[in-house]
Formats: sequence, structure tokens, C-alpha cells
Amino acid sequence: MKRIKLVLCCCFLSSSLVGLDAGHAAPCAASDIGGPARSHEDVIELSLQKLADIEYEPGDDIDEQVLVYDGLTIKITGYMRTGTVEGAKWFDLTNDSCGCGTSKLQHFVRVTLEDDTTRFQPNELSLTGTFSVGEKEDEDGFVESIYRLTIKKLDD
Repeated sequence: MKRIKLVLCCCFLSSSLVGLDAGHAAPCAASDIGGPARSHEDVIELSLQKLADIEYEPGDDIDEQVLVYDGLTIKITGYMRTGTVEGAKWFDLTNDSCGCGTSKLQHFVRVTLEDDTTRFQPNELSLTGTFSVGEKEDEDGFVESIYRLTIKKLDD
């Protein structure tokens, strides 16, 4: 977060130096320094593979290359994990259609439905929503997810 504030501050200061007022500041984004664009209106495509590629164990710091997506609107493609309960408000999105075995926390995205409930869909899903990164613990204190996506509903 400090890096984002620094980038925004630098962009504002640089626009002031070239005679632009705050209403007409030169466009600047975190992508200029290697991260995704930081506009909340932009939809950024993100792959489950990129998320799965990080090294992570509960209690570890989460890699900066995925933290930069926290709070942004992303589009991600994957499969509803086999065994998803019908009528629930959430499901896990995985990289493969079988969802075999126990996944590491960085291998799935917990998807929450705001205005819908689950119905199992075996086909590939392409979802757009607000992405969250960080450890989320269950009521017993176990980390249940590090990636979450909030969407309105499942498209038919």
C-alpha cells in the first residue's frame, strides 16, 4: 500500500511540475513500475496459474506480485470445484475441471456470490468481480483462503 501511495504522490508531484492542475493530472499507474493499472474501473485479466505460482505457507507474507491486485476488479477463468454444495453463497474456483486432491491455499480463489447462490456448473467459468488478497481465517483460526473474489451472480 505504501508503494501505491508513493506512486500516486509522485504522479501528482510530477503533474504539478509540468504545470498541470490536479483535475488534469497526467495519467500514471502502478503499471508504470511493473504492477497492474490501479484504476478501480479497469478490469484486469488474471490467471489462476499466476496465483498458484507463488510460494506460500500460512503465516508467510504474500508475494508482492499478487498483493498489487488487492481491491481491483479482475476477470479470472477457471472451474467450480467438484463437490460444490448447491444453494451456498460461495464456491472455490480452481485451475482444472476435476479439482482433484487437496489444493494448497494459493491454488484456488474463494468466490462469494452477493445476489445468488451456487448451482454446480462443470463448464469453464469466466468471472469478473472485486479481488481480495490476504489470509482469511475460519472460526477455528485456520486459514481458509488467501484469494477471494466477490461477484454479483453466476451468469447462465
